Amino acid sequence: MIAIIPAKGHSDAVPRKNMADLGGMPLFWHSVRYARAEGAEPVVSTDDTEIRDYALERGCRVVDEVVNDSSMVNCVRQVMGQVDADRYALLQPTSPLREPGLLNRMERMSAACAFTAQRIKVIGRLGTRLVVQGRRQDACDILLQFDGSILTGTRFMAEQGILFAPDAVAVEQRPPFTVQIDHSSDLNIARALYEYSNSWK
Repeated sequence: MIAIIPAKGHSDAVPRKNMADLGGMPLFWHSVRYARAEGAEPVVSTDDTEIRDYALERGCRVVDEVVNDSSMVNCVRQVMGQVDADRYALLQPTSPLREPGLLNRMERMSAACAFTAQRIKVIGRLGTRLVVQGRRQDACDILLQFDGSILTGTRFMAEQGILFAPDAVAVEQRPPFTVQIDHSSDLNIARALYEYSNSWK
């Protein structure tokens, strides 16, 4: 299995997000380290020279991204077109905190497609929109939302432009592994969680 790490150089909300420091290393590198720890071969897909050089200098395979959009489908298709692998795991750098051993556990499920998810607690509707709430006791329904951490798939899915198969299996994650970095405040939260988790090791 390969682990695809999409690490573009540009980010609107957090400048140079994938190179932002988290625990003394660039954000995207946490996904590379996780892939290696899980026994997957990391492949960094990037359009950025600095990210490319950082990865290559540390022995990581790199695919130069030529797809000029933010579509994960196109990124996965491009990488799978250049590697010899039947399966992949998509590890988005913006979800740097992952449960150790989880990718291996997901692979042992023998599902063509599996993804990590977090619980969204629904307390009602406002027109066509769902109203969510953090209090479990107020929830009338529970949704599972992809948290960006791990998504597995097959070569066939990549060739067909499919990220989520109809029978995809959701694997629930709980905080702190559900943190996603979309804004600078999220990065500060991730830094605090990273320091806290390492203080117990």
